[in-house]
Amino acid sequence: MRQFTLELNKNIQRPVAKLSDWHQFNVMLDTGALFPVWVDDEEVLTDMGAECINESVEFGGFGGKAKGKLYKLPVFKIGDLIYPGLQIIAYQIEIPCQMILSASMFSRLCYDNI
Repeated sequence: MRQFTLELNKNIQRPVAKLSDWHQFNVMLDTGALFPVWVDDEEVLTDMGAECINESVEFGGFGGKAKGKLYKLPVFKIGDLIYPGLQIIAYQIEIPCQMILSASMFSRLCYDNI
């Protein structure tokens, strides 16, 4: 079994970690999210090679229904996990990270809070 550690930022009440091996982005772990969400400037996504595949998608979250753009990232990495062709919704909101990672991204994995 392979293992990696995400170091949570102790200065923020929400579970926010820095992806030290992927662009140094801060990401929030959200057990209630079904889809990963990019909450920063969309230009950063396109600079990483993301392609907009739908201009308007509705999704639940942030206290109700929201609309965003659906992008496809060529590759996304978290430790040893590689997500080729990751679909991510772009929706700007002011929170202390660039991306929300959904619980569904970690289904069928073993994880521990140490």
